[in-house]
Amino acid sequence: MKITISMPLLLSIEIRVNKLIKYFLCLFGCVPVFSVEYGNRNLSSTKVVIDLVKPFLPDNPTIVEAGAYDADDSILLASGWPNGSIHIFEPVPELYEKIIKKITVYKNIYSYNLALSDSNGVSKFYISENINDPGQPTASSSLLEPKEHLNYVPYILFKKEISVPTITLDSWAKKNGIKNVDFLWLDIQGYEFKVLKSSGWILKTVKAFVIEVEFVEAYKNQALFYEIHSWAKDQGFTLVSRNFEFNWWCGDALYVRKELLS
Repeated sequence: MKITISMPLLLSIEIRVNKLIKYFLCLFGCVPVFSVEYGNRNLSSTKVVIDLVKPFLPDNPTIVEAGAYDADDSILLASGWPNGSIHIFEPVPELYEKIIKKITVYKNIYSYNLALSDSNGVSKFYISENINDPGQPTASSSLLEPKEHLNYVPYILFKKEISVPTITLDSWAKKNGIKNVDFLWLDIQGYEFKVLKSSGWILKTVKAFVIEVEFVEAYKNQALFYEIHSWAKDQGFTLVSRNFEFNWWCGDALYVRKELLS
């Protein structure tokens, strides 16, 4: 008798096994970060992503990065495409103030103190902080209320809520005279899929995008990897590379327009 096991089930089993591995490693005070490579290359760094995406973009691409945080990735993108336009979004005021000082010398980086969303207006934003560094926002802050994140990373707390201005990608593009976006980099803590789905007009111009994906509901009402993957295929994108960590619930996924791969 032939038994068939689906890919989602295999990945689900893998995640549970990896959690057990992490548990036993923790008992011995050892929590290494393992990663599994799917696709052409492991998305181990921003430089690797740039190398993977470059063949599919023009020399002067329009790039959008949401969730800029400390602008380190933004600067690498600006250096990787010196003739390109890098538009970065960071809604947390304290982080944004640091960013604008940091990117002053980069004339091809344009910053916005906004949260990319699926609606225009003002929304509640959950600020994260490390228990050992209270009051300093970390990269886990989100438009979504935390859920499993609280269990997986108990040292990251969500003690503060603020209101932030939000805008859809389509509205931002029309407002700023942006006719196309060649590359999207979305790391906005569970809100990536909502932004993608609400960007019907500009998405048609996107050649590639990188997003963080989860396999558990780290934030309430977020979409998980399998739903996002199915949708991306329907939109004409192919999964080129992805990186999932053994001691975590999430990873990064790079999608490229199918016609560009032939």
